[in-house]
Amino acid sequence: MDALNAGDLPRAEREFRGLLRELPGLVDAQEFLAVTLARENRLDEAESQLTEVIKERPESAEPYYNLGLVLLKKGDDQGTRSES
Repeated sequence: MDALNAGDLPRAEREFRGLLRELPGLVDAQEFLAVTLARENRLDEAESQLTEVIKERPESAEPYYNLGLVLLKKGDDQGTRSES
């Protein structure tokens, strides 16, 4: 998490992917990986990760919010409306 907060996106990605290799069901790591990917403008990958997070935690608002940001960044304002 420190790497993500510091803006060291390559290191953050390595750390989150490493966590997911060790603990595949760690949804928080998957969500933080998605945020990292979005900050790297890897929007399709971020969208895919967030979609999976939402399937695992549909009651949590944060992944919906992050997915909305990704879709807006991609220029898909219709998708942001249909997710709500």
